[in-house]
Amino acid sequence: MAITFNGAHEVEAISLDNKVGLFAGDNTPDIDVSGAPIGSEFKRTNGDIYDKTGAGDALSDWTIRSAAVAASSGSINFSIIGW
Repeated sequence: MAITFNGAHEVEAISLDNKVGLFAGDNTPDIDVSGAPIGSEFKRTNGDIYDKTGAGDALSDWTIRSAAVAASSGSINFSIIGW
């Protein structure tokens, strides 16, 4: 498992044996993430949430699951089951 920290208490990326990744960034995932495995998730700082559905690194390899809303808190919650 790899965890990349960005700032004192902010996690920028988590990947589990290259099987899934949780990423965050200011831009769209095609700009901020390279080589993410299918099934990964990207949380843009504006609140957009993308799922990695294709094998490449283009924006078309990511599917937007949730578009930003004005009241977005900018946080993401997740659970790792069976880890």
